[in-house]
Amino acid sequence: MKYGQKKKLHQEIGMLFQNAALFDSMNVEENVAFPLQLHTKMTKAEISKRVDFCLDRVNLAGET
Repeated sequence: MKYGQKKKLHQEIGMLFQNAALFDSMNVEENVAFPLQLHTKMTKAEISKRVDFCLDRVNLAGET
């Protein structure tokens, strides 16, 4: 798989480890937003909207 293909795949699929691999210095929203900030060109508004959508899907909307 070429780098561009791999990067595109990473942008579409995310995973979150369950073994304390989260940043304890960040809240839930910041932890979800972090890879989007790192691996996409999304604006802050787009990231915020995506984070809200994702957290809502797993019943974590409004968690800090």
